[in-house]
Amino acid sequence: MKNLKVILIFVVAFCSYYSSSAQEQLVFAYDAAGNQISRQWICVNCTAQQPGADKLEKLDNSLMVKQVDSIPMKSTLIAFPNPVNEMLRVEWTTINGIFVKNLEVFSLNGTKVFGSSVSSKETSSAISFADLPPGGYILRAFYTDGKQQVLKLIKE
Repeated sequence: MKNLKVILIFVVAFCSYYSSSAQEQLVFAYDAAGNQISRQWICVNCTAQQPGADKLEKLDNSLMVKQVDSIPMKSTLIAFPNPVNEMLRVEWTTINGIFVKNLEVFSLNGTKVFGSSVSSKETSSAISFADLPPGGYILRAFYTDGKQQVLKLIKE
């Protein structure tokens, strides 16, 4: 019985300490296409004495924000309609001189079914799916900065 009281006191003390300490929450921001553009830790009731508080930005008396990871804005790739029947429309925006240079479509077994070079002045392309069998496909866009973006597609 005495051990039970000691354990109960320890649990109550631990819970009260934990609930009074700073609480962190991870918050994400998304663009209109649903792509994640930033990730932030929000620390409620943080004080300057707490570890890591020197990296936090004070917003008001009880809320501090720490920038953890920021995805720089770049070209946004959108493909529609998805699922596609005959014609897929692909559109993108160009930011900071980074643009799409190639588009490729692969079947799920790895076969390349479409490939095209894109001019730096273009911001859209149409891809015919009329002769392709129903199933899953992968659209891959290659950017001038060497990065790639991949979208999953379904052909009905």
